[in-house]
Amino acid sequence: MKDIIYMFLQYAKDFLFRSNDVLNHYKYDLLNLAQFVLYKHSTIRIKVEDITMQDCIGWIEHYKENRNVWKSTLSSKPNSMKQFFKYCCMMWYNLQFNVEQLPNIKKEKKPYDMMKRSEYEIFIEAPLIYENKEIIAERNQLLIEIPYRTWLRRAEILRCRFEHFHAENRQFQILWKGGYYDWVFFTEELWKKILKYENDLKEYTKKKPLKNDFLFVGLDNKNRWIPLSSKYVNLIFRKYSDNLIDEWKLKRRLHPHMERHAFANL
Repeated sequence: MKDIIYMFLQYAKDFLFRSNDVLNHYKYDLLNLAQFVLYKHSTIRIKVEDITMQDCIGWIEHYKENRNVWKSTLSSKPNSMKQFFKYCCMMWYNLQFNVEQLPNIKKEKKPYDMMKRSEYEIFIEAPLIYENKEIIAERNQLLIEIPYRTWLRRAEILRCRFEHFHAENRQFQILWKGGYYDWVFFTEELWKKILKYENDLKEYTKKKPLKNDFLFVGLDNKNRWIPLSSKYVNLIFRKYSDNLIDEWKLKRRLHPHMERHAFANL
């Protein structure tokens, strides 16, 4: 069965043009199904034709009951199997069931993991404590405050330019997740902080002026004047979280998307 799985993965890559992330999901799901069926049938080698509908349902139920070993949603499981068994039918394997009869599982709505107000008030002060340069501390405070105040995702924040915050009526459009533009609104208080940071940044870069208008660029020697990456932002949040946890000020790591959820629940 494993040979057939790898043939399917190659087909999904070359002809269906699936991304590496999707292929890894397929591979993980199908190899686990093979392991489950092998254990149930207690045979050295299991054939695709020997797998029953009950095997597939039992495998899904197995993961439902063992959430400690499966943290993601179960909704992708039947889709992975349907794709695989459809391909097996194309290869003239005689299945014991109709692939369309595989159960559909809806995504479970989990409670949002949001940043609490008390955590935000501690976290917003972290740049002032752990950064040596005042301009970097000012930049990083805005990295923390903007998602909390505007509902922007991390990638959208990194696309923000100073010109956006000079727009009339304190609103502008930015490219949103999904490839469409949507409106962003900001308060006068946030605008004043960004204006101060813009002036301080111009003064800091007077000798070597910036060649772009992005809010968030590298201010250290390694990434000087280059727009920040999502990975860099994650590292900043991790550094502050770990330091605050070590000092018993926080109980858990915080990340930017928690602030987006916090905004939605204000």
